[in-house]
Amino acid sequence: MSKAVKRIDPAPGGYSPKNKPDILKMAEATTQLPESAKIPFSGAIRQEGPNFGPHSRAFASAATALAVLMGAPHDTSLMNAHNTTWRNDNDYYRHLMVSGEGFLFWHDVLDFFTDELPQGSEPADTWEEGYLGEKDASPILDCLAISGIKAELYSNYPAKGVTAGWDSPQALADLVLCNIAGGFPVLLFSGEPGDRILLATGYECSGETLLAWTFTAGDRDKKNTGFSPAKCKRVTDWTEHIIAAALVRTPFLPPEDVRPLLLKALARGADMLRLDSNPDRFRATFCGADKPHVYPEIWDLAERRCYLAAALTRAAEQLETDKLTAAIEAGREIHDTMWSVYAIWKQKKTKAARRQIADLLSQCRQLDFVIADTITALLADFRKEGHENE
Repeated sequence: MSKAVKRIDPAPGGYSPKNKPDILKMAEATTQLPESAKIPFSGAIRQEGPNFGPHSRAFASAATALAVLMGAPHDTSLMNAHNTTWRNDNDYYRHLMVSGEGFLFWHDVLDFFTDELPQGSEPADTWEEGYLGEKDASPILDCLAISGIKAELYSNYPAKGVTAGWDSPQALADLVLCNIAGGFPVLLFSGEPGDRILLATGYECSGETLLAWTFTAGDRDKKNTGFSPAKCKRVTDWTEHIIAAALVRTPFLPPEDVRPLLLKALARGADMLRLDSNPDRFRATFCGADKPHVYPEIWDLAERRCYLAAALTRAAEQLETDKLTAAIEAGREIHDTMWSVYAIWKQKKTKAARRQIADLLSQCRQLDFVIADTITALLADFRKEGHENE
């Protein structure tokens, strides 16, 4: 096996030789696993019909595939936009909201664990510096929980929500293979290159080869949306660059009430939008000294806020409220403004155009605060109405 990512001290809370989770004890006690294992699934993503919109977030795509293949229904609907009929992937949108990625910008899930950049990456002038505060990977668990999947999170980075770590590549391999042999899949989070998620559902050759599907951040080739069992890959040297593993621990069981997780996700999202209080952050990020960083930054922001608006629409239905309307409209307006930015820069690359773009970006940052304020007001109303426990 290849070497794992370097260990970060201190070790994650709760991880010590005297206090190990059951799965680690099982992995260490296992003397012989089956030579191969493959998990059967009870569902499939429907591929017929219009194309999905872009799925450029790796984790949200992987979480959608995981839930559906474990038996969850795939929530889709039709949408007309840009003179085209698309299929909404409402599960994907919800994962963006609950994981927090829909509230962020130019941010990958690996940033929930560490600020370290993947090898070969260059620091970027984005708004993540000092943004997330204490590392917290629990949104990943909430995202799976709202889909009816209970998991345990393992990493050598001491982020909130992490159960334990591993002390060698072989220990990581034993952890993953033991879980698969027990009949449950694993999500492997890779920090190289960028943000890549492996959905592992089996192994061959005593674990030297992993059976998995790959989801990659920024994917514009529709690989994240074209998931099917036939596209399972055989991955070797699979422990290399792994920064975390989410081990599914139970069969699919939909939650009786998703409202508590929705409200928690909304509160977290509002905090994310406010933690960086710079009202000109988009302007500073996009508009460098030479020219605006129009591509691909505007599409990252446009997709996140557009899909966040779609997720907020579904959340409002489930919460039986119309008090998210301003936030939904603000998310859609950010999306539409990015198309205006694209049109301006494509037509004329001048100083005047750059100033016009900068002003539009400042307006979008203010719309982010509208989203945050709208959510905060909704949460306050829920508390007044006696929903403190939701």
